[in-house]
Amino acid sequence: MTKIAITTAVNLTNTKLLNKQFCYYVPQPVVKLVLGMGAIPIVLPIMNPNQINQEVLDSFDGLIIPGGADIAAKTYHEEPHINIGTSYYPRDQFEQALIKQTLTTNKPILGICRGMQMINVALGGTVYQDLRSEYPDLKIQHAQTAPGFLPTHEIKTKAGTWLAQIIGKQVWVNSRHHQAIKKLGEGLTVSATAPDGVIEGIETANGQVMGVQWHPENLYETQVAAQNLFQNFLQRSELNLQTISTKDK
Repeated sequence: MTKIAITTAVNLTNTKLLNKQFCYYVPQPVVKLVLGMGAIPIVLPIMNPNQINQEVLDSFDGLIIPGGADIAAKTYHEEPHINIGTSYYPRDQFEQALIKQTLTTNKPILGICRGMQMINVALGGTVYQDLRSEYPDLKIQHAQTAPGFLPTHEIKTKAGTWLAQIIGKQVWVNSRHHQAIKKLGEGLTVSATAPDGVIEGIETANGQVMGVQWHPENLYETQVAAQNLFQNFLQRSELNLQTISTKDK
C-alpha cells in the first residue's frame, strides 16, 4: 500500500495532564482522507535534521506538510515582527531539512497553508510575517471568521500550471492564515492567487512540489476540487512507488 508521511505540530500550551504537554499531533481530517483513499498515513514527529537518513526517506511514498503555527522569523533570517504569532523553531528546522532531502527523490510533496509557506522558505523564500500590516494591497479577509469547512473567497489558478489542470480555473476556498508568501523561493512558480494578489498556490516545473494556501482537507468531503487535489497527489505517490518497485526487479 502507498504510504503518505505527514509532519506533526507540537502542543506548547500548559495542560493539567502531563501526557498532553509537548504532545505531537497531526490534523485529523488529513489522516482521515489519507485512510479514506486507501493509503497508510505515516506520522513523522519533529526530529533533529541530522536524523533524517535514507531509512526515513524510504518510509514514505509521498509527503504532506500540513498547517500550523507561524514559521519563526529566524528560519528565513529576519527579526520577528511585533505581530508574529506563536512559532516553534525546531519544527521549522526539521521540515526545512525534510523538504530539501525529499526533493532529491521523485516523491511528491504537498504543502497546506503553513506547509506551503514552509516549502517556500526551505527554497530560500520569505513570508509576510503579519499579512494585515505588511501587505499593501490587502482587500479581503484571509483569516476567516466563518466556520473552517466553509469556503469564503475565490482563487484563480494560472493557465498552464499543474494546479490549474487539477482543480480548474477558479475555485472557492476557505482561508485561515495571517502570513503569506512574500519573496518566492528558488525553482517555484505561482500557480494561484487571491483577488487581492496574495499567493494561494505554488509549484515546481515538474509538478513534484505543490502548495496551496487554503485548507482543502476541510473541504474534501464536499468539494470536487479538493478531492481532485488529494487524489492526484495519491496517484503521483503511487506512480513513484511503482517506479521504485520496477527498478528493484
